[in-house]
Amino acid sequence: MADGFVMRPMSCDMQSTKRKTMNKLTKNTIKWIAVISVVLGMKYAGDIEYRDAVIGSMSDELYKKVLSDLGGTASEKEICDKYISDKKDYDSLGF
Repeated sequence: MADGFVMRPMSCDMQSTKRKTMNKLTKNTIKWIAVISVVLGMKYAGDIEYRDAVIGSMSDELYKKVLSDLGGTASEKEICDKYISDKKDYDSLGF
């Protein structure tokens, strides 16, 4: 400390302010993570519900036809997407 600089410990007021700021930042971060999680969860649930409604409205024969067009193995999402993209063609088959 030849140049006269002396490092002093932080005062209690500065530590308290820093702690409050960090706690506020942490609380806000947690709130935003929660909000984003809820929104994404609602979107996922909506997608599942939409898929179930589309597939539920299909007859068994139509479901099997779309599934066979996809190669026999496909997820419900793939079946729903295929049916929606070619809805006019499938509806004209009269199933």
